[in-house]
Amino acid sequence: ALGGLLKYVTQGPDPSGFDARVQGGVSTVAHSADTGHALHGMINVPLTQDLAIRAVGYDPLYPGYIDDPARGAQDINQMHIYGGRAAIQWTPTNTFSLRFSALDQERRWDGMSFVDVNMNSLSPLTCSLCQGRDADQPGSSFLTFYNVLASWDLGSLTLTSSTTYDRWQFRQFQDLIGLNATADALKGAPGSGLWGVMVDFDYT
Repeated sequence: ALGGLLKYVTQGPDPSGFDARVQGGVSTVAHSADTGHALHGMINVPLTQDLAIRAVGYDPLYPGYIDDPARGAQDINQMHIYGGRAAIQWTPTNTFSLRFSALDQERRWDGMSFVDVNMNSLSPLTCSLCQGRDADQPGSSFLTFYNVLASWDLGSLTLTSSTTYDRWQFRQFQDLIGLNATADALKGAPGSGLWGVMVDFDYT
């Protein structure tokens, strides 16, 4: 790969023994009144000698740092991510394995990480980490992922089959009232009263 390659491989189910772990932490961000957290949990359960299941769950919260003084709103770009994945693997022989994996993740935020600036000087209009909107701008994204992986070691070569289905949904409510003045100047006409739009994107 010309730009480099990063391969991320999750750990699969292990039929050799039971294992479980829990991890937690807290975080802070400059210019934020909130405290973040990160919770992670994992469990691996052998079902038979050649069958095991592994599940992972996570719930991190990232503090926001953008304020909207006009509405008295603080840290509006706080982001909450939660989800989990599970996999079950069957290894009847030393040369063949079959794994089914599923992942479900959701992200939610109350506002966007934008700062209002002067279009000529690019200097902040009010404060360095502020924006002004007439309405909340919540957003969310949802990811669902399923995969079936089969691997067969034939000695001199290995046959691998990977079949995946994934679906990603993205929704964002955006207040566009601040764009009316610019649009009116370009058109030379009075404002149309447009103030918001909902963006909804779905990929399968």
